[in-house]
Amino acid sequence: MESRILRMNNKEQLTVSPEEIGSVGQRRLEEKEENKLRRSNEVSHTHGELTSKTGEAAEMLNNAQETEE
Repeated sequence: MESRILRMNNKEQLTVSPEEIGSVGQRRLEEKEENKLRRSNEVSHTHGELTSKTGEAAEMLNNAQETEE
């Protein structure tokens, strides 16, 4: 079994094996990792949407400027 590094007070780290954590603690760690990944994916998705909208706005502005000329 692999050991996990747990953060304590955002400064110290403690290495704990799954046997020491127990099944409930292990599941909480897994949920925490899943939530972190989900949030990361949500941020990536939102960033992609914003990038797309920015590109659309730039294209519209460019078209408007060409129309004025």
